[in-house]
Amino acid sequence: MQEALEPLYAELEQEVEAVLVEAAVSAGWSADEALQAIEELKRHDVLSDHES
Repeated sequence: MQEALEPLYAELEQEVEAVLVEAAVSAGWSADEALQAIEELKRHDVLSDHES
C-alpha cells in the first residue's frame, strides 16, 4: 500500500511547494527566499516529529 501512495504523496508535495512559492512571490518574496523558507519549515517539521 505504501509503495502505491509514495508517488502520489511526492506529486502532491511538489504541487503544494509550487503554490507556496507562487504565493510568496506574489507577496514580494524572491523565489529563493520562498524555497529557503519551505526548506526551513520542512526541517522544523522533521525535528518536531522526532521530539514527540
